[in-house]
Amino acid sequence: FLKFRTSWFDMFRVNLGERYLTFKAALNLLYQRETHNIVETGCLRQVGDWGGGQSTFLFGQFLERHGGSLVTIDISEKNMAVAKEVTKPYNDYITYVVEDSVSALMKMHNKIDMAYLDSMDCPIEGDATVPQEHNLNEFITIEKCLYPGSIILLDDNDFSNGGKTLKTCEYMWESGKYVNVLNYQQSLWVVKG
Repeated sequence: FLKFRTSWFDMFRVNLGERYLTFKAALNLLYQRETHNIVETGCLRQVGDWGGGQSTFLFGQFLERHGGSLVTIDISEKNMAVAKEVTKPYNDYITYVVEDSVSALMKMHNKIDMAYLDSMDCPIEGDATVPQEHNLNEFITIEKCLYPGSIILLDDNDFSNGGKTLKTCEYMWESGKYVNVLNYQQSLWVVKG
């Protein structure tokens, strides 16, 4: 099990909190692949808001060091403007798409090494049906671009209502085509070889 150079990443341990282990594992798996093509739904939306995620920034730093590309998709022009400003040093590696995530994912046909699905906010308690169905629709739409070894990272997992990942995790588990690697605040999966 190879280990990518993490000194740059480990400085975010405190900031990432419960997401630290799953992000580190996902990026370690990605580092071991020949290509590093990432697709993310839901971009960075506030400067320094680590509770809301800084994935676009982290992926930009990874790609600057190891090469590859990121397509980041968000329905909000305001969110994308913030993401563009914060990730300006990495814009050679990033394609910014302002569109509904499912619509944008339908247009994709290239192989994806890592999918990070984190669009639509999910309540910590109460009915999470709408974000759960949206997350599942994103996954089913992007599934055509995944191949053996592709990494899937889902955010907002460990909530009392199942979080937005509940239906997607059930779908992957029942399909038998995916291996669950870690479950914390995020759920990490890999396509079976």
